[in-house]
Amino acid sequence: MNTANRSEDIMASIENYSLDHLGAELTITFPQGDIYKCRYANGEWIDNDEDPGTSSYEEWYEIDFRVIQVLQSGPNINPEFDYITISEKHMPSEIKCDETILYVKDEDQ
Repeated sequence: MNTANRSEDIMASIENYSLDHLGAELTITFPQGDIYKCRYANGEWIDNDEDPGTSSYEEWYEIDFRVIQVLQSGPNINPEFDYITISEKHMPSEIKCDETILYVKDEDQ
């Protein structure tokens, strides 16, 4: 499986779980040590604002989560907003809901 498809599958799995369990609080941990309790807010395709006809154009899927509680503060949240975003370009090290592990970052990611 190529990396792009794997990343899309991971993102789809996280979003599908969130949609199937609306209102569930997910614990999202980043490699820098910050940890957040969050709820799913939105998912959307984002691009790098380059011309789609150029080789520098990129597009990726992002999922927004509303932060309910900061368990350990860190650099992955803008203090002006109550949201964090994950994408293939910005993945946490772990996402879980209670004891259900939705995602754990592989060493090769």
